[in-house]
Amino acid sequence: MGLCPSLKAQSSFRIHAMALTTSERFELSPEVMGYRPERSQSYGNQVSAQWVSKSRIGAIASVIWQTLSNNDDRYYDELQELRHEAEGNSDRSFECMTGVSYHVFPEGKPVQIELRALGGYRSLSLGQQTETYISTVTYQQEQRTYQFEQQGGWVFMPGIVVEVCPQESPIGGVLQISSWHASSQQDLQVLSVDGQERMESFRMKSNGVSLAVGLVYAF
Repeated sequence: MGLCPSLKAQSSFRIHAMALTTSERFELSPEVMGYRPERSQSYGNQVSAQWVSKSRIGAIASVIWQTLSNNDDRYYDELQELRHEAEGNSDRSFECMTGVSYHVFPEGKPVQIELRALGGYRSLSLGQQTETYISTVTYQQEQRTYQFEQQGGWVFMPGIVVEVCPQESPIGGVLQISSWHASSQQDLQVLSVDGQERMESFRMKSNGVSLAVGLVYAF
């Protein structure tokens, strides 16, 4: 973030605490047909620590933890007269990132604009998903259980930050708008009601946008 006028000389460090939401579209191609998460709306928190040099270039360490909700878990197929439902138990993600920033304006302004780029490790857990097909004619059900386990992942998050810091105050408000690019290696275990079990490993990619608002403390 930019430096507040009253703290120009000593405010080289900053702590940001923000509430965050991410809208994300998954790109995946498992050969095992069935449950395919496509879009997710996530809600969580982001905490960052930042050091800013006199040349307006900064270094950042940040962590994010989110709870995911799948937006494509129910539909009705009129042609096949099937109703589809999917329920999960532990959709969540955790990101640990580092990066750099550049402040567009010099010190001495109450409103600052910052360009930043963060990247690092992502832990994406889709947990266990239960998928059910229900015939609206015979009411027969077909059910499958999907168990996802991540084996490795990364995330890249470039963005723009706007900070408003009132005169003579170490605490200000912050708005962050970012794009979201991530990938994770997933092992997938599929269990059908007939007892058949299938295993598959594939890479899940996602892209989206992220919005965060919160507070910044300079010291």
